[in-house]
Amino acid sequence: WATGILIKTLMESSPFQQRDVVTLFHEWISAPGLLFLVKRQVNVAKIFMTHATQLGRNIAMGEEDINKVIDRYLSQNETIPPQKAYQYHVEGTHQLEVECAKHADLLITVSKAVARETKCILGRKADIIIPNGINLNTIAPKEKLQQKQQTARKRINQFIEDYFYPFYYLNTENLHIINISGRYEFHNKGIDVFLQSLKMVNESLNAQKVNTRTIVAFIWIPTAVSGIKEETTLTMEISEQKRTILKNAKVKISKNFEKQFRKNREYLTYKEVEYYFTPKQLRKLQALEERMVKIGTEETPNPPITPFKINKRDTIFQTLKQMGLENKETDSVKVIFYPIYLSKKDKLLALDYYDAVAGCNLGVYPSIYEPFGLTPLEALALGVPAITTDLAGFGMYVSERTSEEALGIHVLQRRNKTDYEAAQKLAEVILRHSQLPRKKLSKARMIAREIAELYSWENIITKYLDAFQKALEKK
Repeated sequence: WATGILIKTLMESSPFQQRDVVTLFHEWISAPGLLFLVKRQVNVAKIFMTHATQLGRNIAMGEEDINKVIDRYLSQNETIPPQKAYQYHVEGTHQLEVECAKHADLLITVSKAVARETKCILGRKADIIIPNGINLNTIAPKEKLQQKQQTARKRINQFIEDYFYPFYYLNTENLHIINISGRYEFHNKGIDVFLQSLKMVNESLNAQKVNTRTIVAFIWIPTAVSGIKEETTLTMEISEQKRTILKNAKVKISKNFEKQFRKNREYLTYKEVEYYFTPKQLRKLQALEERMVKIGTEETPNPPITPFKINKRDTIFQTLKQMGLENKETDSVKVIFYPIYLSKKDKLLALDYYDAVAGCNLGVYPSIYEPFGLTPLEALALGVPAITTDLAGFGMYVSERTSEEALGIHVLQRRNKTDYEAAQKLAEVILRHSQLPRKKLSKARMIAREIAELYSWENIITKYLDAFQKALEKK
């Protein structure tokens, strides 16, 4: 409302009186400003842009299938009755959205998915659809992308090695790392389908008994935690101490190699281990190794599902156990539930979100409700192939521009599919991607980035300028 007052005041001042002015209000939270301008008849073009609808989001989070609800009303050419908003306790924000949609000169949405909602829920067909843009230079300039990926992957591999080593050895050179991230909306974000697909992939690979890449699935979904598990903290501390000792030895080995090489000897002189390690260092390494072995045998025979202390009734945690995804040595799929916001300051993975994603081979975002969905677009911008769905706004966009078998992006069919059918198809895609040769994986990264560049702000801004012109013509 204060924004509306400010705009009215500016329009009454001389610099603005002879100017064409466009105002753009995003979402219900800015709606009172637009309605103030309407009420006071301020001579500006008024655009209302909605990235979702409050009622649509809440229906999706409930027991009803939002897509079936919308299909039913659209087929009857009707709008959802206002009483529905009271049922979900969003009547205030819903009414703000309806009034803004009604009085705005132009109604913009971010995808066909939201356009369906505006017509069915707000009672007005969107005038223009403009997808969300992305600042590629902020996320990762193209010339620095490969370095970012390699640095992040090195850190992730180190974390995985430390995390699993007390229990068994994982060859980090032969890992296929995937992730899911976002808000903790178990059904809406497709977390349920993702976990079901991991079970299918694990069973399939275990049955094949062939030497394939081990899949490590990170679940970056924040929830309440009460600290890091003591055994995990201890594991990381021991690993760091070992790494320091071995790093010193590595310097000696390197110097010795160079010295012998310069002498042009046919065979390098063999050095006993005592040449590279002092007796004290050897004793320390032995003690650290014994402590590490003890961690791996004390309470559980397998690496923990999560390194954090969480509520044992947590839905993701319980589902992983029910699916048998418990990081057994014989499992081809390992899972790490990492339920905190990623940050370089955390004491474990120590990576920001974009860095962590850059170190992965695949991002999996199988949402059943997603007005747009920036997570797959962010993954693509980082040169990481991604999976989205035909019910996500971004998935609808990208499916018009790519084939089903495109290396950089896959649009999972979820419309009119059961969760089980979607999980089966998702498992097939994850399996197929995990078995790609390294050359194709590299090509997939290049294609992913190329797709993301279609949504750079340099391209998207022209759509806004067109919208501003149309709004001026309508006011």
